[in-house]
Amino acid sequence: MNKLLIISICLLLTACAIDTGIVPLTNHTFSLSKQAATGFSGIDGVRESVRQEARQFCDNLQKTLKVISSYETQPPYIFGNFPKADITFACVVNPAE
Repeated sequence: MNKLLIISICLLLTACAIDTGIVPLTNHTFSLSKQAATGFSGIDGVRESVRQEARQFCDNLQKTLKVISSYETQPPYIFGNFPKADITFACVVNPAE
């Protein structure tokens, strides 16, 4: 019974996470937001996940990530103030080209 309860709680918490995906703002800029499902995960993983997804998006376009702005929620991570990272970015032509 305990295993079932733990699995149910994990699924419930995972379902509450927020991920906007890549959102086009203009022809050359994009945004991405991610929020953890709980306050227990901390901001580091969320921050890295946002930057990695943006970097991968630009890599797929054979361009380089240029961060225009970023925002992270601040602790304490309670009462719905869960770790959240927002990034506004552009994909620019690689300087080596």
